[in-house]
Amino acid sequence: MEQEIKNLLLRSLTEELSSEEAALLETALSESRELRAEQQALLQTRAAVRSTIPPADPAFVDRVMLRLEKKRKEIALVVQLFPRVAAACVIVLIALGIFLYFEAGSLSTDALVGLQDLSIDEAVALTEY
Repeated sequence: MEQEIKNLLLRSLTEELSSEEAALLETALSESRELRAEQQALLQTRAAVRSTIPPADPAFVDRVMLRLEKKRKEIALVVQLFPRVAAACVIVLIALGIFLYFEAGSLSTDALVGLQDLSIDEAVALTEY
């Protein structure tokens, strides 16, 4: 029975007890000085713990929302610029292909890497350096 009363005491600190449980606890508290002392100690401990928790910073939400808005704008800029940059890269690659085709006369692998007119003797001479 004593353990049940202590459980009721602990529960009374965190939740609403039923009317029967509250009456049982009140009766036990009125009859036991030790139980009242334990209740006071628990209430003081709870108050001490609550006093150590720092208060919430009201500007915290504003700072977080400001950062999120900044990130959203950065992402929107990247999303907006990506198609333009990709199109510019495609145009440069097409222009480079056209230039190589007219310079070398084909788009072979040798022409793409600039070795279309390289002879074996020239390649050996390049390796000697």
